[in-house]
Amino acid sequence: MLPVGVATGIGSMPGTDAAEACAVVLGELTGLPHLPELPDRGLGADLIGRSAAMLVDIPVEYVPSGYRVTARPGSDHRRGVDLLRWDMDAMQEAVEKAGEAPKVIKTQVAGPWTLAAGIELPRGHRVLTDHGAVRDVTESLVEGVRAHVAELSKRTGAQVIVQLDEPTLPA
Repeated sequence: MLPVGVATGIGSMPGTDAAEACAVVLGELTGLPHLPELPDRGLGADLIGRSAAMLVDIPVEYVPSGYRVTARPGSDHRRGVDLLRWDMDAMQEAVEKAGEAPKVIKTQVAGPWTLAAGIELPRGHRVLTDHGAVRDVTESLVEGVRAHVAELSKRTGAQVIVQLDEPTLPA
């Protein structure tokens, strides 16, 4: 149970230095720190790219119109996966330097609606337009988030809370 009035971050932070962002989060948001997102790092570091990096067996690439499902993982997909791993490395190091693991840590991911609206199928239509593709992306996201939560918990020693971000839901 979280204490009443605990503060946390929404996820995204300015800057490009994951180690610095993690140290700030652990120092300032002691009740409920979060794994920072640093979209200023570019491709793969934004909400859609980072969440797509968690998908299992559904690689994405970046095209002029945005993220698109592709047949094989390429450099865009690997970049998103690498950035997420580096963020977890930075949080693990920050926790070790702090000397005490937080009881709980929050991570955030695009919810299935936002992710399906933010990724195109190979022919250019949004995933959201194909019920089967929405199901596949949602199932893949669930599997990927489970693995992400397990890895983050293992690295930090904390219970993990998942925040699903759905900024496109009201649109």
